Amino acid sequence: MKNGNAGTIALYFDNTVDLTYDNTQSTYSKIQAEMILRDFYLKHSPKNFNVDYLGNSPNNDAQYLIATLQTSTGKYRVYMYFRNKDGKKIIKEIKISK
Repeated sequence: MKNGNAGTIALYFDNTVDLTYDNTQSTYSKIQAEMILRDFYLKHSPKNFNVDYLGNSPNNDAQYLIATLQTSTGKYRVYMYFRNKDGKKIIKEIKISK
């Protein structure tokens, strides 16, 4: 998130990703979610990314984080939800809010 490379982040996307950004919430394909994230980075160049909280689901099959993303246009709160799939952590959900 800090480097603003949507392609690198998309490597960890599930086949579909729940994405909330710019008052729009929907489920997108991996490619669509990457394009939306790329568009976000074009409009809001990232400067810093600090993880404020990292947690696990009760049965440890998923993780989530809450972070602050500093961009050229201000601070954003980022929520990301990861789950285990085939022995890897994949991104299932991202919420970006001002």
